[in-house]
Amino acid sequence: MKKLKLNFLILFFLCSAYSIALGQSYNIVSLDGQRATINLSYKLYSKMLTIACYNDTLFLTDYTGTIGVHVLDKNFLEIEYQTVSGFGSDTKNTVILSIINKKIIPSILVNSYASWFSPDPQDPYKKIDESSLYKATFNLRGNSKGNYNLIAIINDQFTSKSAPKRNHKFTRQFNLKFDPVQNVFYTTYKNMSTAFKMYDIKTDKDISLRLAGNLPTINLGINDYYYQAGFWYRVGTDGYLFTYARK
Repeated sequence: MKKLKLNFLILFFLCSAYSIALGQSYNIVSLDGQRATINLSYKLYSKMLTIACYNDTLFLTDYTGTIGVHVLDKNFLEIEYQTVSGFGSDTKNTVILSIINKKIIPSILVNSYASWFSPDPQDPYKKIDESSLYKATFNLRGNSKGNYNLIAIINDQFTSKSAPKRNHKFTRQFNLKFDPVQNVFYTTYKNMSTAFKMYDIKTDKDISLRLAGNLPTINLGINDYYYQAGFWYRVGTDGYLFTYARK
């Protein structure tokens, strides 16, 4: 029975990948009132989802598979997708897209699921010492640029045998407002002028990028995401800047 379930799951993911490879299309209304068709396509083993609308293209990097796609209200397309993960971990991102002036806008692009575990050093092959789970779900409220809000529900839990005082399990809610000028959701703004090192996938080299201005910022309890010039950025634990998308 277990083997049958495993075979079914493998077949499901292969069919999903094949479907995306052939291309899928979704119709929404742009924020300036025009009909827009968003096309999704994936080249096998590329680790990149291609999003195209009109003559504009956005690439989601570290992509390994689509989990779900939903039209929100009529102006947004939500995509939840699997990302490249290390041993003992599982991560997913959520992007909510909008269209204006025939351009693709990532109105939000964040890590929405992360789970990991570490083995018990006394018995690493059979027991787990620590485990963590973070999950974010989103609900859109409102029906126009003037009153859109995004409600984020965060479930966060951590369990440790070696450090039980760190154990926690809670649910939090965040209210993301909509910036009608930049067409993105945010929890706050942050005024900054800081240069970061960042890996550039196009040149395969580290580059310097400065985040400057009063930037729309999203904080959902763990990470800060900063929006500048069409992209969301996050600062890693090593101080490097990275993004989940590129043009």
